[in-house]
Amino acid sequence: MSINVDEFQCYRIPNVYVQWYDLEPTIHWLTGGNSNSRQIQEMDQKKKKIRSTSAYALFFRERQSLEKRAAPYATFGQISQKIARQWDSLTEEEKKAYKQRCEKNRKTSIANAVEEKARQLLTASKFQ
Repeated sequence: MSINVDEFQCYRIPNVYVQWYDLEPTIHWLTGGNSNSRQIQEMDQKKKKIRSTSAYALFFRERQSLEKRAAPYATFGQISQKIARQWDSLTEEEKKAYKQRCEKNRKTSIANAVEEKARQLLTASKFQ
């Protein structure tokens, strides 16, 4: 059985080698079958949005993998309790270091958001 390449032209599949793992899935089912680019862009922006995290969240993320390696059969709840006890036992100076990192990440995230918004406004003004 041979495959007629012309049958696949309706899918706009190029007749070249494609790295399939680099392709993004389509999201027509989310937009009701319409390819509304504005909705797609909004969804992409929500994905890219960096949420500010707390100092505890930074600490938790660092410690979670270490604790999981130390006790691979422990449940998430057990690991969380252990990390919470570690956080409570930190001195104010140690907690302050995490708070400073958190504030630095927040400022970076705000700066990136401003840059992205400026870039969007510039590209929008070019097309008008």
